[in-house]
Amino acid sequence: MTVRERDLQEIKNYVGWRFNYTSDQEQRGMPEHWVDMDEAARKGFKDDCDGHALAARYQCRKVGIPSRLVFCLTDKNDWNSGHLVLEVEGWIIDNLSTWVCLRDDLDYKWISCSGFNKGDPWHEITN
Repeated sequence: MTVRERDLQEIKNYVGWRFNYTSDQEQRGMPEHWVDMDEAARKGFKDDCDGHALAARYQCRKVGIPSRLVFCLTDKNDWNSGHLVLEVEGWIIDNLSTWVCLRDDLDYKWISCSGFNKGDPWHEITN
């Protein structure tokens, strides 16, 4: 295990131990809602995949690890399978997985990614 992989696994574990998956529809009555980390912390990280990715990104930023959000499809042919993960140097932090893994090891369709800094534009990914 590389140093980077170990550091990311520690962040994944920290977020995962505090995270309770709840859909936005169930929690807020709407199909999609992103929260800031102060709100998420107050609610005990009760959110869906985007809340998990944002919490992991928040932790990465606290320790100076550049990261970006990546929108993907877990089923390559189904736009209803939209999912958000966090990427660091090809490593993926994903609430659907116990371990960090390499992007190329996931059978997802990669759609778009954020920049590394808050407010950076999103970019299309060509597979």
